[in-house]
Amino acid sequence: MYGQNYIDSLDGLEQRTIDSYQCAFNRIKPFIKFKLNTFDNDQWIGIYNKLKIKDFAPRSLKHTFRIMNMICNQAELVFGIQMGHGTFKHTVKLQVDDIDPPKALDLDQQQLLMYYLTDHKEENELMYQTFIFCLIGIYTGMRTGEIGALTWKDIDLFNKTIDINKAISKSSKGEVIKAPKTKNSIRNISIHEIVVRQLKEYKKHLESIGDIHHLSSWLFNDPSNIKIHAPITVWSKRVPKVMKDIGIRGFSAHSLRHTHASNLLMNNCPVIQVAHRLGHKDASITLKVYSHFVKKLAVDFDEYMPKIHA
Repeated sequence: MYGQNYIDSLDGLEQRTIDSYQCAFNRIKPFIKFKLNTFDNDQWIGIYNKLKIKDFAPRSLKHTFRIMNMICNQAELVFGIQMGHGTFKHTVKLQVDDIDPPKALDLDQQQLLMYYLTDHKEENELMYQTFIFCLIGIYTGMRTGEIGALTWKDIDLFNKTIDINKAISKSSKGEVIKAPKTKNSIRNISIHEIVVRQLKEYKKHLESIGDIHHLSSWLFNDPSNIKIHAPITVWSKRVPKVMKDIGIRGFSAHSLRHTHASNLLMNNCPVIQVAHRLGHKDASITLKVYSHFVKKLAVDFDEYMPKIHA
């Protein structure tokens, strides 16, 4: 099957990206029973409807058909064939439901989460790690993989900054530590005094239990082996579990990033500064992702108008 050959021949992409392509193709592969150039609009729409019945998220459906579009376009180029009634891209007009915008914790939920973690952080090392992880997430907007890859060397407690220069990523071949998502994700950001104070306390705590940290050591190590970092997958379980335990549902570890962005935008932080802090290429990406937060802002446009009439 050409589609599988296309996936297998992908080169120069991260394994995690290739895995997402394979997953998308696997969804649609059972329905591809004939040659691609024999498919017409009705058949593609039929496949879409069958997938929709399976309750795939709108984002997953869009991704699936985007990958199929790439495969069909490449097949045209490689074999010089003409897809039935035009290319997949121009033939299929899918009315996919709008993707739900990023969800952020409101102020009450943030306070509930951090008060709870503050009160329970010294119960065990996992709870203390979760407290520090959530604190950094809410106050910096760093991605989960970026927080998980932090070492003490990356944190300048004197100048109150964090140097974001790597991230942990998981793929079918295991975890890898690599450069952040994009070149713009490599950044140096300021951190709040509250974060500085708590990191100092955390460091003293680790020293008090005999977990001495050199500058190159991980901020979050694996309790079973302090020489290695905590697996990135633990955060997708720990953070939602803590939230669920205190009645906050429907959020993930990545929601902490959205929460930070929401806090900044709702308090009129310039979008271009938010974009840099989040590691976006430019402000247009930030607005595209978080436009629903910006729309909630009450603006007195009269203040921005010059005095024209006497």
